[in-house]
Amino acid sequence: DRLRTPTTFTFSHYTPVSEIVRYWQRELDTPFLVDWPALEKLDLWPDSRIACAIENEPWQLALEKILEPLGLGWRAVAGGTIEITSAEKVQTQLQLELYQLRRELGDDRGRVLGKLRDIAAEQAPAIVYDPTGKVLIVLQPAPTQRLVYQWLVDERLALSD
Repeated sequence: DRLRTPTTFTFSHYTPVSEIVRYWQRELDTPFLVDWPALEKLDLWPDSRIACAIENEPWQLALEKILEPLGLGWRAVAGGTIEITSAEKVQTQLQLELYQLRRELGDDRGRVLGKLRDIAAEQAPAIVYDPTGKVLIVLQPAPTQRLVYQWLVDERLALSD
């Protein structure tokens, strides 16, 4: 929910990346983890300086707009932490997520799994449903995980929406 709230910020003077990330962490009240070894491969360091500005954009989009030109991306990881790493890692590295559902899918199981597999069409469909625990098990890269979660929220299936 925090990532959907709008933000406005300006770093008009070139500012170290580490300071900008600390600012984001304070403003979002969410821990950030920076994969410095991945950034090093892109010649980015904690003291690398960038200028950036966002006006009234949701945090999710703001992070993408700032990070993408640098070859970076973000993804949610354990404990509600946001990890900043290379865009390649975000796009390709698989993440395991367990989505607790509000209800047993029953007769709706085929439709739900079919739709989620359509969402994940570019990746091998690693989506399994455990009816005993009402848990959807999804092994997909971060961008697909975001789409899966948003669809589950829109369909009022996700327990933690």
